[in-house]
Amino acid sequence: MTPEAVVYRYLDATKAIGVDGGGLGELCAVLGTDADLLGRWLTLLACPADPDALERELRRIPPHALSILGGAMAWLGAPLESARLSTQRWRQALHAACVGEMLAESAGHANPRVANWQLLVGLSGFQLPHDGVVDEIQEFRGAAPALLEDADPLLKIAAVANALHSEDMEAAGRLAERLLSIAQDEFQSHIAAAEQAVARRLEDLGLADADDNWSERLWARQQVGVVSALFAQCDSLDALGEIHQLAGNTLFGFTPYLMLFDETRDAVVPVGQLGVGILVDSASSAIARSLRERAITELNSGFDQAVADRQVLRRLNAQEALCLPLTDGQAPLGVLIFRLEEDADQSNLATAYAGELASWIARLAAPRSDRADRLERFREIEEQRLREIVHEANNPLSIVHNYLYILELRLQHEPAAAEQIRMITAELKRVAEIIQRARDVPEAESDTEQADSVRFEAVALNSLARQTLELHRGYAADHAVQLEAALTDESLDVSSDSQRLAQVLNNLLRNAIEACSGASVTVGTAAGVFRSGREGVELSVSDTGPGLPRGVLEHLTVPKQTNKGGDHSGLGLHIVHRLVEEVGASIDVRSAPGQGTRFTIFLPLDPE
Repeated sequence: MTPEAVVYRYLDATKAIGVDGGGLGELCAVLGTDADLLGRWLTLLACPADPDALERELRRIPPHALSILGGAMAWLGAPLESARLSTQRWRQALHAACVGEMLAESAGHANPRVANWQLLVGLSGFQLPHDGVVDEIQEFRGAAPALLEDADPLLKIAAVANALHSEDMEAAGRLAERLLSIAQDEFQSHIAAAEQAVARRLEDLGLADADDNWSERLWARQQVGVVSALFAQCDSLDALGEIHQLAGNTLFGFTPYLMLFDETRDAVVPVGQLGVGILVDSASSAIARSLRERAITELNSGFDQAVADRQVLRRLNAQEALCLPLTDGQAPLGVLIFRLEEDADQSNLATAYAGELASWIARLAAPRSDRADRLERFREIEEQRLREIVHEANNPLSIVHNYLYILELRLQHEPAAAEQIRMITAELKRVAEIIQRARDVPEAESDTEQADSVRFEAVALNSLARQTLELHRGYAADHAVQLEAALTDESLDVSSDSQRLAQVLNNLLRNAIEACSGASVTVGTAAGVFRSGREGVELSVSDTGPGLPRGVLEHLTVPKQTNKGGDHSGLGLHIVHRLVEEVGASIDVRSAPGQGTRFTIFLPLDPE
């Protein structure tokens, strides 16, 4: 299991994740040292043991939710202290994975960093059924060397790393020479390089000295974390002061003395008492010196101490106290003063509480304009990222479009093939327009809705339906689905936005195909339909699949995380409903268990 020092550092990393997802790299770096925490995240996200893949999946989770999940992941998997893995054994496992990475690089592995994670998880025995490589490392662990001679190089490397992990360096060296043809002196150089890599990683993560009283610090952090939920309801510093009284008494049996920094006076003042205070540049006050020097300072009631400091001790009913500076990075926030008691050492609890309190003070003290500035900077970053995506996506689209044009010219003597190419070209054009719309991020204050860009024109509904069916025949065949058309004989021309209708039909048809493997999907049209006194036409997509569960039907239009996996985003039906509203149409669904599903779109002849 994970040592306390690693859990503590991991919690730091999860808490530091910003509003824009900043800090994920640091979180992944910590995870890359510990098989248990890493395996839990990989299992949760059904992600392979690949650093880049995990970071991509983590970016899909809202930062606030990611921070909460991160904390839960640490505590849900935290056993009693006696069951924890020793720091020495944990470092041995990390060292074995780094040796494997060095050997993978020497063997020409495509991605030695991925091999490091696969070996770390696989050799630690964490089950990861969705990662075939990790599964094989575990399945063939302990196989006789003679049986590994023709195996995949990574399995040979795993055998060497396992020998290093479970036996000794000499046995691992002999196995490396036998399976990988690596001489002893070269193997020793890999061992030394791995040791240096481990030392650098631990130094970078602040884990180099992982033999301190981490258990007490971790327990203190958990106690503070439970109580700090009280601060989530605070909307002002005065409210925070009131909650601080409750939280302080709960944790310490008394209320630590809280003084906040007043920038206008350059002083620290008791919370809720802005008329009194201690100047930060005071030459006599140890409280002021603590904030100036950003250092923990001891106070006592000696006659040579500043009177202002002795007054604080009187209010705490204490002879001695500990003053902890509260800062947001380098910016001063105030000080927190704890009564020292001979029969209790609460230094770890005090430090954890001071850090948590400082984070809440920083949130409430930040001017609204600063918060707006941060949001605006985030918006600018996202807008620039979208523009870059659009620019890069348009390049390959243009190339494909040009080649399709050339191919269409060459196939003019084959009308059917040329028609299919024109259909593909039209779909590519629609993709380009969708991507182009993604570039234009609306202003937060803007009242202009996307529907303003709707372009009404005459749309041949039957033609659109046939074209969409044709484009999905290959996809349907892959899912063993039979596509059918039930189109009216009448010529159905309706005033609508052709691009939006095509997007709606594509989403519905794709969803239907994925939902009813081995069944059939039908696209239908009908004329002479009246709803609420308005005349129109209907476009429908129906299937003979299993039907939609009631829980899904009740939240059909809500964006959600899908459980389909792959490249599904869970947004398809949400987008359908939005596009239908934008063109002035309406949509309904009929579904029952075992009786399939039917989506029907009503398109009025006179859309509003």
